[in-house]
Amino acid sequence: MKTWMLAGLAALLLTSTAAAGDDVIVGQPAPTLTDVNWVKGSPVTEWKKGEIYVLDFWATWCGPCKKAIPHINELAKAHRGDKVNVIGVAVWPHDGMVPTDKFVAEKGDDMDYSIAEDVGGKTAQRFMDGSLSNGIPTVFVIDREGQVAWIGNPFEGMDDAFKQILAGTQDKAAFAAADKARRDSAAREEARSARLDKHMPTISAAAKAKDWPKALAAADALLAEDPSDLYAVQVKYKVMHDSGDAAGATRFAVAQVKGGAAADPMALNEWAWSIVDPAQKVDLAQRDLELAMAAAVRADDLTQHGEASIIDTLARVHFLKGDVAKAIELERKAIEVADAQQKAQLQPTLDEYLKAAPQPKGS
Repeated sequence: MKTWMLAGLAALLLTSTAAAGDDVIVGQPAPTLTDVNWVKGSPVTEWKKGEIYVLDFWATWCGPCKKAIPHINELAKAHRGDKVNVIGVAVWPHDGMVPTDKFVAEKGDDMDYSIAEDVGGKTAQRFMDGSLSNGIPTVFVIDREGQVAWIGNPFEGMDDAFKQILAGTQDKAAFAAADKARRDSAAREEARSARLDKHMPTISAAAKAKDWPKALAAADALLAEDPSDLYAVQVKYKVMHDSGDAAGATRFAVAQVKGGAAADPMALNEWAWSIVDPAQKVDLAQRDLELAMAAAVRADDLTQHGEASIIDTLARVHFLKGDVAKAIELERKAIEVADAQQKAQLQPTLDEYLKAAPQPKGS
């Protein structure tokens, strides 16, 4: 039916020219583009006061980056008279990819803005690593004071943020707080990756050998490093389930979810949806509906019953458990709080539930 998209680091005081290794933080002076080759346009060596710079970090091998190019190009054309400078910064080259200069030449006016190419990975290190950004496309907007004003995916909030920055009306404290939340999340992901690198080889090897005591001990060690990490909970759940202890796995996971160990509503929702997703060709008897219910209820509570995708998941759990009336009630609530696009996606589900509802006698 759908796919619902799946740091506490001390801030360093940046000087007007940040060096590699410095943090790149919203509200702080932006580092300059010193380690690049200019493929198109005149070199930009400083951030001129009174001008805005939009830096789109991309690569020719990156599908989402190429999808974003038309929008970046329109932004460049629309604001050329507003002292707005758009620069595509090519990073993370791969063997066998289309060379940046060839790609840009073929695009012509479809990439009608300046293009710089990273040298030796130094620019990616300075901007991407410095901002804890681990994927492209990533856009950095630099305001008229030469400060980093916004960092993020061009498909996720860039337009609204840019309009505010252009008008000089952005709430700088709110933008900085959002960036801190983004950095905190990225730092947690880095810490998680380190834990997985440490423990997953042992877990995988033991599971492959069906040495379940060893696999379980390694899963416990992973979870002990951060009991609040939902992914670690999921790993232990899978080990227990694969070892043949399905009932114990459910009891463990439900207790973790109900106990508040997991506080990420969207991650909880994704787990619940992975169990009840009708696209998954799994017999109803094999679906862990008790776990799905616990995860969906927790996610719904965390979002104060206001997130359409989560309410939709909860409705599906009730539907699979045979409570069609509750499923209809919840799906109507999901549509009520949904945006226009979501409403269109959810209506067929409501129709499905209405069709399955028992009909009054004599109708």
